Amino acid sequence: MASSGVAKAAASEASEQVELGTPHPNPTTNAVTVPLTLSEATEVYVAVYDVLGRLVATLADGHRVSGTHALSLDTATLAPGLYVVRVTGLLSAATQTFTVVR
Repeated sequence: MASSGVAKAAASEASEQVELGTPHPNPTTNAVTVPLTLSEATEVYVAVYDVLGRLVATLADGHRVSGTHALSLDTATLAPGLYVVRVTGLLSAATQTFTVVR
């Protein structure tokens, strides 16, 4: 994970790159925004998991154009704790974490 707060992943033989920015606000109580930047149009799957690895939300599943996307999640119904956001492209993946507090 980069020290700038941006998780980057790139395939060594391809130009696809996904950047998953730091979810904000973090910690959060009611909602979180997850910045996603794609270097080119691609298929992506963005999911949120709890600390036990259970899927709690899917933020994106399908084709996205290149550029920056702001993905939002209502966290009001999530239990307090740590969550992992994972983006998977066709050739790369990245993760970030955020915390829900009450």
